[in-house]
Amino acid sequence: MNRGMIYQEGAGLAQKIEQEYEAEREQKRLKEQHHIDDTNVLVVERKSLLRFLIKVGIATLKTGAILMILILATLGLLAMIYPEPRGALLQVLSIIVADAKAMVGI
Repeated sequence: MNRGMIYQEGAGLAQKIEQEYEAEREQKRLKEQHHIDDTNVLVVERKSLLRFLIKVGIATLKTGAILMILILATLGLLAMIYPEPRGALLQVLSIIVADAKAMVGI
């Protein structure tokens, strides 16, 4: 037997042990989640297309919201740095405040 083969077999064993340990942790988490105390029960969580689509939708919305916030923050920063956009921004903000006061009746 050559040394490379022994090392590869050992790496496979370590990986197998790690997978078993991960499976045990997952079973413990699932049993706690579903309030199961019996050690002889194996909890199997089925994949759900609806759950997957909801998770993907939420992740997409979060990513979109983060991108919009970054874009708006960048535009606001640029508007405050340069003099011409700063003046226009202050005019727009004063109009918005005046309109808000008119709607409230102040």
